Amino acid sequence: MNTSKSSFAMKHQFILTVAILLGSTLIGFSQSDTKEELIQKALKIKSLATEGYENYDAAPLLEAAELLIETPQIRPFKSTDFPSAERSKYFDAKALLLAAYQFTPANQRWKRKKIEKRINQISDYETMAFSDGTLWVQEIKELESGQSLRFPRSFAAQQNIEFRLDNDGELSLSVHYAKEQPSLKKAAMDSPILLDFTTEKATAYEVEVKNLASAPALDSVLMIMY
Repeated sequence: MNTSKSSFAMKHQFILTVAILLGSTLIGFSQSDTKEELIQKALKIKSLATEGYENYDAAPLLEAAELLIETPQIRPFKSTDFPSAERSKYFDAKALLLAAYQFTPANQRWKRKKIEKRINQISDYETMAFSDGTLWVQEIKELESGQSLRFPRSFAAQQNIEFRLDNDGELSLSVHYAKEQPSLKKAAMDSPILLDFTTEKATAYEVEVKNLASAPALDSVLMIMY
């Protein structure tokens, strides 16, 4: 019997088993999060990202990125869904890691290499998103007085949709049929603004966030779960 080949096979099997167990643990952890836990994680990610960007500090940016990577249900809107907004810098793990890399001194090569390696692994975590229970998130950096941000969204029939808009100003959130008025649902000047309804039919909708105050509204977060 070739003991070296047998030893290699056993090691290979052990590594594979550990990898499967780690992968199962990660996915299981994410799936066990309740809606409220996902919301709190999203708010924590936003807070960490804000701290990192404002202070040019890589540490909170790395922590925010890791939270996103271990919770693949928290996803930024695609640019095609939110055409008026820039690509997310708070809820995009790659953007957070790139900023962390830039804020890391050039003489800390080991740390930069570690961040580079994590950036190269991003595609692996992105494939773990789930079709159900996803929390779509988008920061709204600034809305001038009276300005609104409106974007299309399609939902299936009999689909429960939950909206949350966190803000410190006087914002309104409304959901419209794409070709009909008035709005299907509307809430205003609460924080957070919460909407929850079940669609009657599969059709196109438009979601609108509007600033009702006389001063600019800064740094709000829109979440949609379905």
